[in-house]
Amino acid sequence: MTDTINPPHYQNAKWHAIDVIEDVVEAVVKATGNAKAANNIGSSLKYLLRAGKKGDTKEEAMKAEWHIRRAINHLAPRD
Repeated sequence: MTDTINPPHYQNAKWHAIDVIEDVVEAVVKATGNAKAANNIGSSLKYLLRAGKKGDTKEEAMKAEWHIRRAINHLAPRD
């Protein structure tokens, strides 16, 4: 039976994607105080960590890039 809550494409023998994502998001919030940027960085990690395990790898990379660009925009200084 497949685990639909924590499917194999989010698991690795050494770590679980959710643990990595939570650690990084927490660190970004602490470093920047910017929850929107942290959320987008976490989303990009989700796609990168499952690349090659679910769907088209190029598409997963493009989704990650989209979220990284949003994170960069949230971190850009406002005029």
